[in-house]
Amino acid sequence: MNSLLQQKNYLIGSPQDIEALKSTEHARVLVVSDVHGKSGILINIVKQFGKSCNALVLCGDSTYDLAELLEQGNENKDFCDFIPPVIVFIQGNGDPSTFPVSFDIGAQNPNANGMLKGTVIVPPCQTLEVNGKNLFIVHGHHQGVDFGIDRLAYSMKEHNCQIALFGHTHVPFNLMTDDENTKNYFINPGSCSRPRGGSPNSCAILTIEKDFCDAAFIKILTPLSNNPQFSIFTPN
Repeated sequence: MNSLLQQKNYLIGSPQDIEALKSTEHARVLVVSDVHGKSGILINIVKQFGKSCNALVLCGDSTYDLAELLEQGNENKDFCDFIPPVIVFIQGNGDPSTFPVSFDIGAQNPNANGMLKGTVIVPPCQTLEVNGKNLFIVHGHHQGVDFGIDRLAYSMKEHNCQIALFGHTHVPFNLMTDDENTKNYFINPGSCSRPRGGSPNSCAILTIEKDFCDAAFIKILTPLSNNPQFSIFTPN
């Protein structure tokens, strides 16, 4: 269960859970992007997959929906049990740099000193260490992902990361490259609410082991229903 506290590094979760991710032998990361106000879809995704995952990553344009997730988690402990122990999120081109919640989420975050109680700070990018691998999380608009991943690859390398998680295009994407005997992964889960290019409403689950990394893409059928169905698919 997530502690629902934002730390100095802007991750939400306890320091113990964040530290444990660094050496977890088998980690599952739930990756969602571009929710765009359809928070019910995000909540249903978390109810379906959250308990089996070590972290939730939101790749932007989802702050309103994260706020709703946090409020429900704070008010309903049964629902909070579904929320992965670590939440990572970043600012999309449609997101503010801060947003409020009704509880003191920043009590352990010195960067929130002087801000109104309950302020969540939304960073433009984030890194996360999982099982010895470094993840680089951005929305992608600053890296021009509409036109390719070259700038994203450069930024990822600058941050000493091997896995890039991004959104913005609303199209699922999965690519592995081999750079000087180092495997690099570029993963966009697509949009769970506003898919483009003929793609389905989707999210992804990233599995990370010591010598293995793989992304399973999940199609969300009837996403606006109270009981959506899910199935695995392969992006074009």
